[in-house]
Amino acid sequence: MKNFVGFAYLSILFLALSCSRPYTGELNHIDRSDFILLNFEDETLIESAKFHYENEGIDKGLALVHLVKTYGVDLYEDTTGMIRKVVVRSRTYQDDIRQILIENKDYDPNNNILTTAIKCDSLEFIIDYLYNIRPEEIPALAGGDTLEYFSFKRAIMQSIWESCGELSLEAHGKRSVKLFWGMIQHGGKEIRAHYYPYIEKLVANGELHPEKLALLTDRLLMNYGYEQVYGSQIQNFRLYPIRNRDSVDIRRAAIELEPLSEYLKRFDLNE
Repeated sequence: MKNFVGFAYLSILFLALSCSRPYTGELNHIDRSDFILLNFEDETLIESAKFHYENEGIDKGLALVHLVKTYGVDLYEDTTGMIRKVVVRSRTYQDDIRQILIENKDYDPNNNILTTAIKCDSLEFIIDYLYNIRPEEIPALAGGDTLEYFSFKRAIMQSIWESCGELSLEAHGKRSVKLFWGMIQHGGKEIRAHYYPYIEKLVANGELHPEKLALLTDRLLMNYGYEQVYGSQIQNFRLYPIRNRDSVDIRRAAIELEPLSEYLKRFDLNE
């Protein structure tokens, strides 16, 4: 009996020492797509994690769900998928975009719409026509039924996506890709959030100019109440607030855009 008690005591002691010892194994940064799927309200998610705060003034008492909404947060997992490290830092616009995607992760673009078969060999003509269609033309196309403008375009976008697959430069041509971007840019904010990773991919692959992603980024940030990054959005005849305004021309030059002052001349606005 004494041997059993002694063994049990040693086992508990070993477990306690193991848990208190910092993890020193290999860690992998959790990318955005996996980050978005996490349930931040579940605090057990990080019960084995060590926190690193990179800036003074960070509220260390906040739960993870509030840290993610307030600061920049990076998560690192071990080879078993257990989160071992949480880095809390200054927030960037990429964190704002990530939060928008988290809020829209359950959005289904197919919800409450009826899709139709699309002839993909006529895709450029179809997108060109629908991109430029006027709202008053839609009831006739819908068989006389009253159909909301953006709902109609969303139905066509999803029909194109389901019939032709993910649009690409090689398979569908440059004009089709640009026009589809235009439908995303001028669709509802949920549509912009839903297709944002797709536009990122096109730009990363060189299939779409970075300016298109910049415009989409600014509009999406504005839609959800965050400051824009490139200065492309004007609201109520005023330039919408810009994050780090002093360096905006550096960011614009990096994607071959003219200085902000030149851009604003198109709208008879001053900086």
